Amino acid sequence: MFQVIKMRNERPLQKLIIKLTLSAFLLTTILPPISNAELTPAQQKAYTHQRLSIELGESTYVNPKTGWGSTSKHWRAYQGFNLITEEEFFKITGYTAEEEKSKERKRLAAAYQGYTIASFIIATGFVLGAASTLQTETGTVYQGYSMRIVEHKKILTDGGKVLLGIGLTGYYIGLFLGLEAASYCQNWASYATVEPIAEEFNLNLHKKF
Repeated sequence: MFQVIKMRNERPLQKLIIKLTLSAFLLTTILPPISNAELTPAQQKAYTHQRLSIELGESTYVNPKTGWGSTSKHWRAYQGFNLITEEEFFKITGYTAEEEKSKERKRLAAAYQGYTIASFIIATGFVLGAASTLQTETGTVYQGYSMRIVEHKKILTDGGKVLLGIGLTGYYIGLFLGLEAASYCQNWASYATVEPIAEEFNLNLHKKF
């Protein structure tokens, strides 16, 4: 009923992280900081609208000494004042492999969302089918010597119980698929990966003016 989607084996990011860490070291210690004072007002305006910036989530803090929090994936990227997606960020910076990975995750997120909706619809159909099998059972209850109470109970048939079990299982599967879809909607790259890329892009951009 449900097709399991698996991503192809991902290449390790150790080399990329080491490269970006060295780049960040060069940018912050050896090379002079970027200064807009060298640009004309028109160049400053153009640079401001094209430069990249990374903003961490409100609940995330990075300690520059220990690096704590640098692995966080709760970040937002901006080009100028415009919010851009992770895919757009890697496209702008020229990281093709990382851009393709973001595209693939976007496709997987859409697929899992579709499967989630389908499973909930199918599960609801089974639950409604189970409800249609309810039967009324009438019984008499005696209390004391003279009081008699007639009870009417709704009970599921054996077939209805099977349908209900399948429906509830479908809801659980839908919940799992929904969580998978949500995980693919999040950033896959960490703050420590994208921040040096943004700094490198801004430095090269500044040199063009």
